[in-house]
Amino acid sequence: MAFQNLNAAMDRPLADFSRSVWGFHFLSYSSDFMETKNEFRQHLRELREEVKTLVLAPVDNPRQKLELIDDIQHLGLSYHFESEIKNILQEMYKNPPHDNDGDLYTVALWFRLLRQQGYHIPSDIFNRFKDHDEKGEYGFKLSLGVDVPGMLRLFEAAHLGMHGEDILDEALTFTTLHLKSMVNHMSSSNVKEKVIHALRENACNELLLKFAKLDFNAVQELHKEELKCYTEWWQKSNFIKKLPFARERAAESYFWAATGNFAPQHALARYMVAKLIALLTIVDDTYDAYGTFEELKLFTEAIQRWDASCLDHLPQCMKVVYKEVILETFLEFESITTKDKTSYVMQYIKKDFQRLARAYLKEAEWCHQDYVPSYNEYMEVASVTACQEIINTICFLGMGNIANKEVFDWVMSYPKSICASNVIGRLMGDIGSHKFEQKRKHVASAVECYMKQYGVTEEEAVEKLEEQVRNRWKDINEDFLMKQDVVPMVAVDFTRLLNVMYGDRSDKFTEGELLKNYVVLLFVNPIPIEA
Repeated sequence: MAFQNLNAAMDRPLADFSRSVWGFHFLSYSSDFMETKNEFRQHLRELREEVKTLVLAPVDNPRQKLELIDDIQHLGLSYHFESEIKNILQEMYKNPPHDNDGDLYTVALWFRLLRQQGYHIPSDIFNRFKDHDEKGEYGFKLSLGVDVPGMLRLFEAAHLGMHGEDILDEALTFTTLHLKSMVNHMSSSNVKEKVIHALRENACNELLLKFAKLDFNAVQELHKEELKCYTEWWQKSNFIKKLPFARERAAESYFWAATGNFAPQHALARYMVAKLIALLTIVDDTYDAYGTFEELKLFTEAIQRWDASCLDHLPQCMKVVYKEVILETFLEFESITTKDKTSYVMQYIKKDFQRLARAYLKEAEWCHQDYVPSYNEYMEVASVTACQEIINTICFLGMGNIANKEVFDWVMSYPKSICASNVIGRLMGDIGSHKFEQKRKHVASAVECYMKQYGVTEEEAVEKLEEQVRNRWKDINEDFLMKQDVVPMVAVDFTRLLNVMYGDRSDKFTEGELLKNYVVLLFVNPIPIEA
């Protein structure tokens, strides 16, 4: 009660965050998996070899091999066959579909898989599917509109476009228009059935599905154990009582880390990213939902000095955040990197975190002054607080030899794709959370700033911001294709994850109930295995 009275007296910008959906649920995890672990692992290895044989087997039609690789990637199995898939796609790059044997489905699938692998496939390969209509206008053939599987493949391929590739923009418009038209003329159940069958016709390979189910359950057991350990750390930290103003999102933080980099061999990367997400969440809430502007100036100054002796003038909650959340987490990361001889990177991360604190303070200043900046002014600051470069860098630190000096040099240069990821994260996050945030004293979001600068409605602003998100994906596609040997795929995956966290104009991280089903599917319920 005293805490609440003090906060009320100081007019703190406290938020009415919902409590955790999970609490300490994952502490109760136990498994009898170990009793059959050796037998299970042996069976899994045998299935893996059978699938490997299937991957390497010759086929009469290249489309079959493309579909198999696509199925393997969709089922989360590609980490088992990275070298095999790389070699197969390299051969397919040398032998593209010819005009006379390349239907829309095959060409679009070939294009997407090769671009995802880092090959710069010219988009003009789709010119073969364009023609003049009855009015003399040149565009995609209207006859393609009845080819549901082909249209879906073209729709997927169009999302890998770069700036200036007008044909892929046309393809996206064309497929979106026709697919929406199909939806309007079908019952919802029929639409779902057609889409599922169109994309997963060949996923009914029993061997592949059985291996996928067993592998998923094996990886899930590992993730459950990690999540239990992570929850134990969260419980021991006692941040729920020490920092009652902050969001309690332990399970959601681990979800963020695991879905961005799920492979079993990257357990350390998941642990470090999960702790980082927890740290960033608490620091964000300290600036957004607790500190007065005068306190935040002192707090930011302490972060710039990076010295535990800077605590005297801070309120107790901020002392906890500064010492137990920030300094102790970075000390732990430094001890990890010392073993891996990547400690030099931590100096960069500290500077990046100090830059982040200054950006948070600028937002707090705008809020304190009731100032609504222009959209351009806002994004210069708010794209920093999206935190994608620090998340990626910490993840790379935990990936061992996969992330070499070239990778760290790349991320430290603030490359185009990381900057684009920051913009995507900020815009999607603001679209999803701005209505909740504006219920209290809070800095204006990208939505309000865009409305002010351009004199548009809220809906118009959101549509324009979503268009910018699509354009920033072109930056990521370009950077990935130009630097395929440098950019780890996980950097792209963390950006994809933003569509889960903030898709449908929602903030599932803050509103944990919206993320609950995702967590259940990944970390609670194993996939049933038929006898």
